Amino acid sequence: MYKLEDFPLLNTQTLSNLGWAYLYKLDHIDQQTPVDADQRAATINSAYATFRDAITEADYLRQWESSQENKEKHDVEWDRLYQGMVEVCVELGRNQEALVYAETNKARNLGELLAQRKENPQPLEPITYEQITQLLRTSTTALIEWYITDSEIFTFVLSAQGLQVHRSRNVQELEDLVTAYQADYKERNSWSARLPTHLQNLGEILGLAPLLPPDCDQLILSPHWYLHLFPLHALPILPPSPFGRG
Repeated sequence: MYKLEDFPLLNTQTLSNLGWAYLYKLDHIDQQTPVDADQRAATINSAYATFRDAITEADYLRQWESSQENKEKHDVEWDRLYQGMVEVCVELGRNQEALVYAETNKARNLGELLAQRKENPQPLEPITYEQITQLLRTSTTALIEWYITDSEIFTFVLSAQGLQVHRSRNVQELEDLVTAYQADYKERNSWSARLPTHLQNLGEILGLAPLLPPDCDQLILSPHWYLHLFPLHALPILPPSPFGRG
């Protein structure tokens, strides 16, 4: 094992590989016997500890990397650390922690983008779970936040009833829709005519309708990745009036 003091980059990369190895191992562990359950619990906890340490070291490395080229190269690797950690936290039922890690990843990427444009030289502080809950100003307000990884779409639904996390593997369907949407966007007449169809398809891919709390009259939407391209407030499954402010 590479030591952090001597080989910080290799140490972090090794931890990353080990964390993903633990996650892949979960796919091959049955849950039919107590022995299987114990092995699964040990594996997922090992993955959690490994990704946690890797994220800490990656953040340390980013502070000391002077080359923008190296930062951009390693940012792709470090993004996968957060993706793995969100998956692990959800597997463990640590939904609040999963949401915070997702938000931290978003804040880190936005801070780096602003720094590149010299708009904000200081790193952005990630929002805490308590700060997120304060966005719900009334008992009938809900927040839906997405976090998209290479293989899954995580949908966090926060309301007065608590925090729920839903997972789907519709990433390929989303990517196909984005390709079609961007192609139509180049031809404004085509984009305008096909927008209702694209939004209908997006709503189905996200599976949004069943996730809405029944008593919700105000909705806050927090997109991620490709979802920033779409006018989410115009999704046809959402009532037009109170949600327009979300």
